[in-house]
Amino acid sequence: MMLFLLFFSYLLGSLPVAKLIDNKQQVLSATHYWKQHGAKAGIIVGITDMIKGLVAVGIPTLLGMPNYFVLACGVLVVCGQIFNPFNKFRGGGGLMTTYGVLTVYNPLLSHIMPLIVIPSNIISEISLPLIFKQYADLNKTDSITIGGNYIKINIIFVAV
Repeated sequence: MMLFLLFFSYLLGSLPVAKLIDNKQQVLSATHYWKQHGAKAGIIVGITDMIKGLVAVGIPTLLGMPNYFVLACGVLVVCGQIFNPFNKFRGGGGLMTTYGVLTVYNPLLSHIMPLIVIPSNIISEISLPLIFKQYADLNKTDSITIGGNYIKINIIFVAV
């Protein structure tokens, strides 16, 4: 049962909602989808990404699984969102999925998270292209969001 839930969490996180709506979509983040298709479509993708985190952590919580296991499911659903096997291991940023995980796992931290993540994303968006200027092509999102993804994954560990 535990192994199934871990596998299910990763698969749920890797469900490419943005790609299911628009097959041509390469970047699977809600923010990018918002920029490409407008606010309604971006909100729909963002809410479904958040629901993935809610479900992946909610099921083991309801089954009374230990905290370390619930946290492992949360990490796997976010990793499935970021490293999507259905899109050449390129997914979204995992922000809304992380928010869904934290809403179930630690509701207090989920209210504090935007105060931490939004400034960290702004800092990483500005600083990483400057730091990796000789390596990064500014049109590619891989090199720009590396720091943001690292920070988002670490926020889950702060919840423990």
